[in-house]
Amino acid sequence: MFSRLGRWCFHNRGKVALIWVGALILCGALSNVIGTAFNTQFSLPDVESRRGFDILDQYFADSGAGGEGGTIVFRAEQGVTDPKVQQAMTAFLDEASKIEGTRRRAPSRSPHRAPRPGRSPTPRSASRATSRWRRRRRSARS
Repeated sequence: MFSRLGRWCFHNRGKVALIWVGALILCGALSNVIGTAFNTQFSLPDVESRRGFDILDQYFADSGAGGEGGTIVFRAEQGVTDPKVQQAMTAFLDEASKIEGTRRRAPSRSPHRAPRPGRSPTPRSASRATSRWRRRRRSARS
């Protein structure tokens, strides 16, 4: 069945192209007739998350707890404890705190922080396990 259809399409390429163009025009016309109402308004039905957003708006509208947040991260080759870096960070944060709706908090220690200079980025247990694995591998080669 498909082989016959394929042969017919091959031999009647012009007709096939016109059929496709007509189908595209027909689909465009149908989409305009059926649904022209386009809405960018987002609303949730009566679900828990909607009630949560309503509570945030009702009690915490002025506190900036509307679900949006951000973190500013600094990185410097000489370390963030360097006085020049500290001065630049303080100036930047003072300027950023002037933006309406932002708050300045004390820095938090992230569990994903970079290791201190001279320290291994992996936990000691992992580095010990790696060392044991390397010793076993070397002894197996011998």
